[in-house]
Amino acid sequence: MLEKIKDFVSQVKEGALRDKCILAIEDSKVDSTLLLSILNKKYSRVLVAENATTGLEMALTNDPDLIVLDYNLPDIKGGEVLQKLKEDEKTRHIPVIVLTAEGTSDNICESFSNHAECFLLKPIDRKRLISEIDKQLSTMSKGDEK
Repeated sequence: MLEKIKDFVSQVKEGALRDKCILAIEDSKVDSTLLLSILNKKYSRVLVAENATTGLEMALTNDPDLIVLDYNLPDIKGGEVLQKLKEDEKTRHIPVIVLTAEGTSDNICESFSNHAECFLLKPIDRKRLISEIDKQLSTMSKGDEK
């Protein structure tokens, strides 16, 4: 009986997470295609912005549940994008996972000082990315229940 209850709770949780909207801000066509492939298997709404300016606009107009942010964007660097997201009343609640090929201590420190929830290195590890997204979305859901 306990096993059936655990299975039921797991299925409910999976369904709730599936309905979430994920915004990926990624300028690399290869990485954005890979992100779409990974995220579309699990989440019903996945949006992709090819640069920071478009990503910031999409964050304001689409109210995503989570943002996956490439740190090295051509128009605005990731640290500044994070700062803008966290300063805006409409987007400060959105968890941000930073994704980059350059995991320097400066990039990591800047990301966390601008309130990134997680910092992941490329190449993209599918399981780790999904695990981190699910963890952030589950944490958000628990906070919403209070």
